[in-house]
Amino acid sequence: MVSRDPPATEAEVMHAASSSHKKDSNQEMSGDSGSLHDLAQSQVPKNYMPPGKKNRERKRGLNKNRKQNQNEGQSQGQTQTQIQSQNQNQSNEIQNIQRRVQEIKEDRPYAVPSEASGGVPEPTREYMALSAMPPTQLPEPRRILVVIDLNGTLLYRPSRKNPTRFVERPHARAFLDYCLNTFCVAIWSSAKPANVTNMLNQLLTPEERAKVVAVWGRDTLGLSMADYNSRVQCYKRLTVLWRDLLGRLGQHWDQSNTVLVDDSSEKARSEPFNLIQLPEFEGDLLEPGSVLPQVHDFLNECAKQRDISSFIRAKRFEFRPDFILGATM
Repeated sequence: MVSRDPPATEAEVMHAASSSHKKDSNQEMSGDSGSLHDLAQSQVPKNYMPPGKKNRERKRGLNKNRKQNQNEGQSQGQTQTQIQSQNQNQSNEIQNIQRRVQEIKEDRPYAVPSEASGGVPEPTREYMALSAMPPTQLPEPRRILVVIDLNGTLLYRPSRKNPTRFVERPHARAFLDYCLNTFCVAIWSSAKPANVTNMLNQLLTPEERAKVVAVWGRDTLGLSMADYNSRVQCYKRLTVLWRDLLGRLGQHWDQSNTVLVDDSSEKARSEPFNLIQLPEFEGDLLEPGSVLPQVHDFLNECAKQRDISSFIRAKRFEFRPDFILGATM
């Protein structure tokens, strides 16, 4: 006889069903977990990044770009500075070359003026004869004509490119003031008129300028157009000035009562014994000897002479480097 198990109670049946359901559910969830993950991953964009990580990456990228831009800016700044430095060096080099060329031009000897400019003058026989007479002193000094040069005599111009900047010779203003109040003064320079004006504007007030009987520049030297714009030797023919002052002011001046104050003896070639030649001024404010005070004293001697040309021929002005200036001029 076959043994049979007793029938299950209702409680056992329900317990078995419940256990089976839980088992199936766990198996279903376990078996589908990979599918759900794959499904979730398939729904995410390929370049998807969580918000927090995205912000960190964005900041990191911005910082990297900022640093890169800074490096590029510094590099560009350095390049720009280098270019500016190179341009400045080239500009300085060009200026140095131009300055040297100008110095070479200025160091060249003066060319002989053309025949159209009057050539090279010589003293007349009459002039030489009168100057050979023995000097005679007057009982009282008289008012004489003093013709004064500018550049190299009263002033020094360091650069032709800066025609308004000059260095005054020591005592230049005091010397001019004395001459204007004691003698008849004319200014005669071989510089162009505009430069003459610039020099006088530095030395004289308008009131002092009004006392000057003549202000002559390069345009009064009788030069041809070609010589006017060239480096040629200039000559100050005093006879030309004498004729002008006689015709314009009715003043009679000649070799007996005129002195030319200049640093160049060649410019006085036509009237060599009316010249007070002083050392050329080259901007040295500590030059020895107090040059202009010595010229001042010699002018006072000339004012006492009946014929200045005969006096200077017998006793030329001699500059003394050891001269010591007194308390007053």
